[in-house]
Amino acid sequence: MRISFLIIIAIACFSTVDASITLEYAESLALENNETLQAFKHTTEQGHQDYLQTHSQWYPSATLSNRYTKTEHPNAYGENTAHTTGVSLGQEIFNTDLYYLAKNGGHAYDILRLDLSSLANDIIYQVRSTYYMIVLLQEQVHVYEENIKHLLDAQRQEKHKFELGESTNFDLNQSTVAVANALTPYYEATKELKVAKNTLSRLLVTEDTVITETTIPILQVREIAEKLTILQLLTENEQGASFIDRFILHNLGDIDQEVNLPLFTDDEILQWESIATTQKPSIKKEKLSLEIAYSTTKQHQCKYLPNLKAFGNYTHSSATTGYGVSSYWDAGVLLSWQLFDGFGRERSIKGASEGEHAARIKYEKTIEEAKIDVRNSFHKIESALLSYSAADKSVGLAEQAMEQAKERIEVGEITPMEYRDTAKSLTEARYNKNKANYDLLISYYSLRHTTGIDTRE
Repeated sequence: MRISFLIIIAIACFSTVDASITLEYAESLALENNETLQAFKHTTEQGHQDYLQTHSQWYPSATLSNRYTKTEHPNAYGENTAHTTGVSLGQEIFNTDLYYLAKNGGHAYDILRLDLSSLANDIIYQVRSTYYMIVLLQEQVHVYEENIKHLLDAQRQEKHKFELGESTNFDLNQSTVAVANALTPYYEATKELKVAKNTLSRLLVTEDTVITETTIPILQVREIAEKLTILQLLTENEQGASFIDRFILHNLGDIDQEVNLPLFTDDEILQWESIATTQKPSIKKEKLSLEIAYSTTKQHQCKYLPNLKAFGNYTHSSATTGYGVSSYWDAGVLLSWQLFDGFGRERSIKGASEGEHAARIKYEKTIEEAKIDVRNSFHKIESALLSYSAADKSVGLAEQAMEQAKERIEVGEITPMEYRDTAKSLTEARYNKNKANYDLLISYYSLRHTTGIDTRE
């Protein structure tokens, strides 16, 4: 009785009550409140202003000057002071440096926006992983609670038999030790649950960490539900053996051997690869970096061209001149053309061209890495589907065995050790199924994270 009371108190101590949060609301909170994301939004806006600044250099410039002078000796008209006011106007007509500065400035701003999207993509994935980790740990805590209850029932029965002289002290101690050992994973799960809630709280910047979901909704994801149906058909008809053979070959065979995935068609994989190569922020970023490198090469090549600028000046002075006028103006066009610079332009063109080649290689490498990541994500989903299918069947058999064990131990047909083994098998089966549920859903979210599909603008 004392052990039962302590266990009930322990379970009550780990219970908490908070406001519930849906996954969609959690994602919106993270995107709205996350400090890192908010700080980078300001950085992105700073880049936007820098980009607009490059365009401002194409607008006309106007400068007002006002000067007062006093000389030691007066001029021929007896004046030794003068007040001069001038206005200068300028307008760039043709300037390749300014053109490419504005063009690359736009690309630099777009890169910042992609970095922001990539950060948001990472945060969404972290929220989803942590959110459903809380669901998983809550389910695991419940599994351990059920296991403790089964073992407590066995311990009480063993104690009753001991009091009647039908059991030994050794058997009673074994039952008590089994209950004590079952508390360790329970305490560990509750600790991990608190850590997961704290992690989610930091991501959302809120103290409300009790979530709405009580189970992992894998069947609500259309893609997963379809594949589970296909898997069930494969394992329940004559194609099952062929399917298992293909799976073993795929996972254990030569990695260089081309083997098609059993559950996914080539078209499905290519479709997700296409999404990754067109939507993933890191690939878009490398593509823009390549465009910047290309523009930089063109910018250096255009240094052979002249610059053209229009100007106009007006000056008014209080001093008397020999021409009898105190103001004048001039206007014109300024042509600036560097004819020779010691082969500096040739060297800059060659250097920029090398940078362009490096950017192209990096861009192509990023595409290939994204395709590999997509295929690896499919491997994880495939493995998770098989684990879920096996665990789901195991739970059904384990629950049936547990019901039978309860009936048989009452009439003494099985030993307490056999009953504890049955309870342990049920606990492991439920644990594996819950873990398989989580792995399956997170592997699907990992695919979405890898492709960047959730960051479409």
